[in-house]
Amino acid sequence: MSDQTLPNSASPRPAASQDAAIIALVGSAHFFSHFFQLALPALFPLLRPELGVSYTQLGLVMTLFYSVSGVLQAFAGILVDRYGGHRLIVFGVSTMALATAGMAFATDYWMLLALVTVSAIGNSIFHPADLSILSLKVSKARMGRGFSVHQLSGTLGYATSPAIGLALATAFDWRTALLGLSLAGLVAVAILVRAAPLLDTSDRRQATATSSEAASFFQLFSYPAIFLGFAYFLTTAAAGKAVDTLGVSALSKMYELPLATLAWGVTVYLLGSSAGILAGGVLADRTERHDLVAVGGLALAASLVLPIASGSMPFVLTLVLLAATGFAAGATGPSRDLLIRGASPKGATGKVFGLVYCGLDAGSALSPFVFGLLLDRGMPTALFAGMAILYAVTITTALAVKRQAVQQAAE
Repeated sequence: MSDQTLPNSASPRPAASQDAAIIALVGSAHFFSHFFQLALPALFPLLRPELGVSYTQLGLVMTLFYSVSGVLQAFAGILVDRYGGHRLIVFGVSTMALATAGMAFATDYWMLLALVTVSAIGNSIFHPADLSILSLKVSKARMGRGFSVHQLSGTLGYATSPAIGLALATAFDWRTALLGLSLAGLVAVAILVRAAPLLDTSDRRQATATSSEAASFFQLFSYPAIFLGFAYFLTTAAAGKAVDTLGVSALSKMYELPLATLAWGVTVYLLGSSAGILAGGVLADRTERHDLVAVGGLALAASLVLPIASGSMPFVLTLVLLAATGFAAGATGPSRDLLIRGASPKGATGKVFGLVYCGLDAGSALSPFVFGLLLDRGMPTALFAGMAILYAVTITTALAVKRQAVQQAAE
């Protein structure tokens, strides 16, 4: 697959202010996607005794969430290319907010399973919808920073959700915390509804719908780079999701500290990742070697997180290493998305991102279950060793994606 120019590059160059508004709106939707993903996991230590479930069972809740989201995400890409993402992101935030509110009234394990399934349906649309809007509406000169803000907003959603949720749960209880988090999402829905015309991509999609070069959903399966991109997302998601969903629980077995203090382990990792994403966005707009950026950042992340697995680090040093690991991994994100965009045939951006981002959901589904098993067996440090291994494995997929894209371009 060649690094073909997407339709927006032939259109009049959007003003910087319009680009900024589009990026901010799409980023806000992505923020709440991630915000609601961690609304429940951060409260696992509090709801576990009340519902009488194990960490393995709670890990399975998130496995179900990401499995449903991942399967539906590929098909959501088809809807995005056909109908546009501006309507779908409103649906996504609304669904996740209402499902989170419903979780506040759960009294049995099966109720959590049902509600996370509903939430997963809403979550499935964000990556194909968001990234298609950015690819079609934002100028190429600011594309790297657009992808950077998109990823940053999701990471900030991860970073703020555990801290706010646990603070509300400490002041009230975990049920009130979930209700409070859901209300914030409903405010965002009102803003997105008013701004929907700015995000409308109908003109750009119609320009490619009749193009003979537009690839169908099933034609995409003939491109090896798509499968390699899927693997890339799977391993990086599994590494990140380990600390996102079970980081507080693992640290609680390593350090005798209050939960509110331990939550900073997840928060600093995600804040470090946020800073890395910002730096990575600027770097991605200034280089064509996105593969080298990815490899360097992943190698550094693996070397930084591995010492935590020794279990002998003071908590303060663990926080420093987690923040640095987040920065190194986060800096690779914009380059990763541009690698995938470069492998996208004309008119199929939504479908491509829908397919490769299924790897993110697959990794996110497997990670809580596997690491939940390790926690139940008294092996909290294995979480950090596993992260290092996953980052190292991802290096090979990043190189393979670039190699396949070059080979396809030469054919």
